[in-house]
Amino acid sequence: MASMGGARHVWYLSEAQLLEAMKMSWLSQPPAILLFATTKSSIAILTLRLIGKTTFWRKIILCVVIAVVSVSNVLGIVFTFAQCTPARALWTPGLPASCWDPTVQEHFNYFLGGTSLVLKSWTYSRSTFLTDSLITWAFSCQHLDRCTAGAAPDHLHS
Repeated sequence: MASMGGARHVWYLSEAQLLEAMKMSWLSQPPAILLFATTKSSIAILTLRLIGKTTFWRKIILCVVIAVVSVSNVLGIVFTFAQCTPARALWTPGLPASCWDPTVQEHFNYFLGGTSLVLKSWTYSRSTFLTDSLITWAFSCQHLDRCTAGAAPDHLHS
């Protein structure tokens, strides 16, 4: 995108470079949105696999997290291009088109960011807790005098 003028100020671009940079900017948004969904869903799936046989509700909550993240982000991709008919009007100024009120997309993006933040905070705090618990379990001591995680040499334990 930088070779098309995407990294330069608009003032220095020709009209053709500006149109191409705007087009690439709009077309690069769906993969970025999809990355948010796959990252959060993969953490939830990993947590599902790590918790194993545990309470029914934890699994249900993680499945709901996966569903909400996936559906909301797919809707974000659809709304990105559905806001104008034809979609080319997003990156072609002056093209006759029928577009939604910009506040619709703005408010949906606020919703998307809010749900992303809440679910990310919840998922990361749970996965961090789980990771810390697994590390603590892995280095748990059978004898109180051997409570280090192998950091000190044996002669220091006496």
